[in-house]
Amino acid sequence: MKKLICANIIVITVIIGLFSYKTIGEILLRLYPGDRVKAEIIVECNDSIYHLENASFELKGSGKVNVNSAHKAKIRFRANSKESYTVKISNTPLNQPIRLKFSQHMCWNVQRAKITVHIDTVSKEVTTRGYSFSGDDGIQKINRTFTYNDEPVEGSELEFYFS
Repeated sequence: MKKLICANIIVITVIIGLFSYKTIGEILLRLYPGDRVKAEIIVECNDSIYHLENASFELKGSGKVNVNSAHKAKIRFRANSKESYTVKISNTPLNQPIRLKFSQHMCWNVQRAKITVHIDTVSKEVTTRGYSFSGDDGIQKINRTFTYNDEPVEGSELEFYFS
């Protein structure tokens, strides 16, 4: 009888443990009190760091930006809802703005990113490198290259999406 009770206790403990393991991550993410989207952005032009300023950024959503003395922009959004949070960099060596979009598929998701935007004016290419981490998707390496024109269509922007 004691062996049967011990076996039942062990089975119940294992089931509760498996259930907790699967759900505790989501519960903790939902209770997370901090900023849910944070990114560090560096802009380089022809292999040298481009001097960013706070005024170069326009944020859609309740975001904040802080450019430090090393010209790295630290951006954060509270991001309590399911939508896209946009960072528009208007003062760049290009003749057009660069737009970075961070999508929240689930309102409790937490995203972190470190992105370097490299502009090569000789080959007319823009490359984004770095990583993006989200509670839903894990770590994703970023390495995308786009070409641009010296005379862009009025109102055009280079857009990069992160989720």
